[in-house]
Amino acid sequence: MFSSSCTYLGPFLAFLSVFIFEANAEQSFSGPVRTVTASHHDDVRPLSPIDAAWYQLDRRGRNLDIGALLFFDEALDFEALCEVAAQGLATRRRFRSLVVDQPLEVGRPRWEPDRRFRLDAHVHHLAIPQPGDDKALAKLVGDLMSEPMDLDRPLWDLYLLDRPGEGCAVLARIHHCIGDGFALGHLLMSLGVPEKGDWEEKQIRHEEHPGWLRQIGERLAHPTRAMDDARQAGRAARALGHLVALPFDSETLLHRPSTHVRRAGWSEPVDLERIKSLGMHLDATVNDVLMTALAGALRTYLINVGEPVSEITVRAVMPVNLRPARWLEEMTDELGNHFGLTFVPLPVGCATAQQRLRVLKTEIDRLKQSPEPVIAFGLLQALGHTPAYIEHLVEDIFIKKASLVASNMPGPRTPLRFAGKPLRDVLFWPPHPGALGLGMSILSYAGQVRIGIRSDAEVVAHPFELARYFREEFEAIEQWSMGERAGG
Repeated sequence: MFSSSCTYLGPFLAFLSVFIFEANAEQSFSGPVRTVTASHHDDVRPLSPIDAAWYQLDRRGRNLDIGALLFFDEALDFEALCEVAAQGLATRRRFRSLVVDQPLEVGRPRWEPDRRFRLDAHVHHLAIPQPGDDKALAKLVGDLMSEPMDLDRPLWDLYLLDRPGEGCAVLARIHHCIGDGFALGHLLMSLGVPEKGDWEEKQIRHEEHPGWLRQIGERLAHPTRAMDDARQAGRAARALGHLVALPFDSETLLHRPSTHVRRAGWSEPVDLERIKSLGMHLDATVNDVLMTALAGALRTYLINVGEPVSEITVRAVMPVNLRPARWLEEMTDELGNHFGLTFVPLPVGCATAQQRLRVLKTEIDRLKQSPEPVIAFGLLQALGHTPAYIEHLVEDIFIKKASLVASNMPGPRTPLRFAGKPLRDVLFWPPHPGALGLGMSILSYAGQVRIGIRSDAEVVAHPFELARYFREEFEAIEQWSMGERAGG
């Protein structure tokens, strides 16, 4: 897409690929190329360039899966869950299709119907080990998410996880090539029905980008119109230059080599109205407040493990939804990926929450007016056209500009019922591309907000500890705000 509309991007990528290839000539990649004889069926079609990029960036032991965990206070009937999966997931083309590599990886992989598709290969029933508390659940979830996805069948799984006594949880694992977190989150929530009233898709909203930013995305999709606006072209060029020139993040424990053993955790819920009220007083958005708390939690964690926080740079790579406002109504069976990436510096070196909020708000406000997410989307599109081994090399370079993945997504505003039972809470985990060993997500549901944490065991061995720091940091911001009000 973007490679055909910006004349210097093609040579740049070619130069970068050659440079990286020469610098990493001795590097090898695990995982055999899987080639399946093509069938001449109408449903055989290539992956889109960006879906192909996310598929080809996968490696054995480094699953690019999106995870979601749904909590229930009542036991869920397994047959009812199978029926939900059969009607809500297995009727969609991508959930019944294999991803098949082209011979010698020439050309993009393709979707091909799984002629042996069986629902029971994707929906599983397990018991949470004793004592059945959240830590036992998190241990089981981490173990399940550590398992490589089976590339010889459709790339998704559902697990019904029974607690001893009453209650249960449902874990969903879906590969990134099927769709991004925005689309898959909406899909999973659409499997539920509201406790009261009618389901309104407008409950899930994503922040609108400035009109000119959406226009850049549209123009990049149409090369003949892409550069007819000098102002937009200039912004795009500056954003590209900024992304390329961004220095590497500091080498902290967050960049330790992956063990491929995952750990999962989550925070206690925080009332959304508390966050909104706090943001109004501080002249900040909900996202500003939550990202400040996240930065403070990371600061505390890094200090406790001996990292010199005043001397290091820590960035989060964050997905930005690039779909138009009408995407909910027009979302097709294809799902897919349509998001950009942006790098948000987390001011772990700032000693006070006030300083961290000021720095983060300034940076986030700048990013809202920047086309960097669109440019990153274009780069991913370009990578979808290149051989897989080059994609791995380029990924290794770009991933060094961040230390973690952070995602923020609003969910349904009202409680839902899922397979006939009330859904108490939900959280999700973004994928960890390449060598990033930490993913943190923020999700709201029915007036409550939680963060989910998924990490490599060598990076954050105890995610609940980091989640506790997040809650403590939010409460500290609240205390600081109350002190300001009293002093004012």
